[in-house]
Amino acid sequence: MYRRLLVIYGKRSVVRRWINILTILQINTAINEKMKKAMAGTEFESVPLIFEDNTESLIRPSIKVAVENLKVVKLNSNCREKTFTINVTFFAKDMYKCKTDNSKMQELLETILLEDMYVENIYIPVLNLDSDLKDGNLKISFELYIAELMPDTDSSETMESLKFKEEVND
Repeated sequence: MYRRLLVIYGKRSVVRRWINILTILQINTAINEKMKKAMAGTEFESVPLIFEDNTESLIRPSIKVAVENLKVVKLNSNCREKTFTINVTFFAKDMYKCKTDNSKMQELLETILLEDMYVENIYIPVLNLDSDLKDGNLKISFELYIAELMPDTDSSETMESLKFKEEVND
């Protein structure tokens, strides 16, 4: 397995650690586990998490978690940053009488999803969170941010080892 030095910028510190690269599936699984823990002991404890996009046989109530967008930006030759957009959709029990369920679920999900995440013991900050009600469904979107150092493949001489020869002409 390929390893990389991961640099994560937190609120008060910078963490540098050699790790195996996180996959989208690992991040998705961590979000699902976080939501299951938060729903335990509430009226939403039995709400299933669905993984497939099947609107024909939609189960109500249910929650769908999906990594919709991944933006990768190469900052320089040795560093890139990733921003993941995660969408969580709650399908209330009754799509026409959903105000109470959506309000309760919105409060629960916003509280747990605004907390920064740990995936495979790696701290990942949550950048922002947006909520939207559309067609009786609650949709919450939030972004996760990771900055990674890439392997240094540049074989040229570093600035520290350059020799400088100064000539003065009078």
